[in-house]
Amino acid sequence: MCRRCSLFHGFGFSSALRELHLPTEGLVISLFGFNAGVEIGQAAEVLVAVPTFALLRRAGWEKLMIWGTSAAILVLGVALFVERALL
Repeated sequence: MCRRCSLFHGFGFSSALRELHLPTEGLVISLFGFNAGVEIGQAAEVLVAVPTFALLRRAGWEKLMIWGTSAAILVLGVALFVERALL
C-alpha cells in the first residue's frame, strides 16, 4: 500500500470515528496513530517475508509455495465473495 493510500485509508478511519460520535478531541492523534500503525505493520511484514521467501527458494520449495499460497488466496477470495454476495 502506498503512503498516499494509507493516508486516505486513515481519512476513512476518521470518518468512521465521526459516525460513532466519539469525542473529537483526540481524533488527529488517533488518525496519525492509525497511519503509523499501518506503516509499521507493512514494514514488519516485509522484514519477515523477504528472508522467509529467500530461504524457501534456496530449499527448493518455491513451486510448492506458489501453488499453496495461490490456493489459499483463491479459497479466501471465494469465501469472501460468497459471504458478501450471497449472505
